[in-house]
Amino acid sequence: MRNADALTGRRNGEPVRRGIQLTLVIAALALAPGTARGLTRAIALDEELASEEIRVQSIADGRIRYFDAERVLRTAALDRFLRLRFLADAPAPRERAGAPPLRLTLVNGERLAVRARSEGASGTGGLAVAHPLLGKLAVPIERIRGLRRDGPPIAPSEGRDRIRLVNGDLVTGVVLGVRGRSVRIQRIEAGDRLDLPIRRVSALGLANQRASPEAALLQLADGERLAVRDVRLTGETLRARAARNGARLEIPVARARRLEVATRARGLLRLERLDWRVAGGGSVFGAPWRPRRPDGGGLTLHAPVALAVDLPPNARRFAARLALARTRELTAWHRRWANVSVRVTVDGERVATGRLRGGGSGALELNAKLEGARLRLILEPGVNGPVMDRVRLRDAIVLVEPAPANRDE
Repeated sequence: MRNADALTGRRNGEPVRRGIQLTLVIAALALAPGTARGLTRAIALDEELASEEIRVQSIADGRIRYFDAERVLRTAALDRFLRLRFLADAPAPRERAGAPPLRLTLVNGERLAVRARSEGASGTGGLAVAHPLLGKLAVPIERIRGLRRDGPPIAPSEGRDRIRLVNGDLVTGVVLGVRGRSVRIQRIEAGDRLDLPIRRVSALGLANQRASPEAALLQLADGERLAVRDVRLTGETLRARAARNGARLEIPVARARRLEVATRARGLLRLERLDWRVAGGGSVFGAPWRPRRPDGGGLTLHAPVALAVDLPPNARRFAARLALARTRELTAWHRRWANVSVRVTVDGERVATGRLRGGGSGALELNAKLEGARLRLILEPGVNGPVMDRVRLRDAIVLVEPAPANRDE
């Protein structure tokens, strides 16, 4: 008869060798970089606008090494993906004490938090600023799309630049450049030139043409976007070179939010930034209910409604996520009444359908090929009528080839 040691897998009171080996293997896997540690979770968006959660082991020399959703280790060209959204939990860093930074938006999609240098102007009439990662910069005025110190951004109007002063006054004309510590603008109607001290400028919007992408864009937790090249990711550190001046960047990956790998051959546009209008519906029980822009991007819609979107001529694909809206007023009890039919058409031809149910599937992903000039997103009430049929449209994007100048910002 077998003894107790035999039944428990022990010999002479010691664990069997196989058990020891298994324990050592588990410990090695737990400590080895690139296996349990050193993997960065991300949502990868491919050329078909399909999303997949991956775990990135490394990025180097234009290649990415990652574990896919099936836990298979793969190596591919980085530009196989359009975008990587890093699933980091680190909060945005607090702003440093002192004067608030200037929020600078450039024609290539970069967004920088900078501080004006003491001289104010560069030698060419551009803006002289300093950035904590990029160092001293001299930004030509024709490369600037916007600049703001506080308050909302301001857009150009009818091809003319606009400046909002700290007292709320608006000045319209053509910004000629920065002279010393002042912004020089020529007013068209008055025919004169004004030199406005930079300290009095709250925001400005310049009618400069947006530029097509030339480098990847790295978005950080604080909302900044840097144009970068030679991206490398090892362990918990992301390294790159600034496309603007070649500065070496070394950033904790926890501070990174998104890496756009779009190039001149392709780009992404956010649907809500295209020309759209309500082409049907738009009222609930006789009361108007217009699409709303919630914090965090996207649109909030209420069935019945039809959204008509004019597509750029080189639009190739559309993708979006829809979910029943969640607010303090809409509890789970309220949402159970929701029942929304979803249709997407292009030039009248149906390309995607789905349904949102409060008691069942509360989310829906759409993905469709585009061949046409006008897209319609149609929400129709279900059997309960337009009761609690409030829908949040998120991550609605259009793939365009080649990339347009007014790509996703």
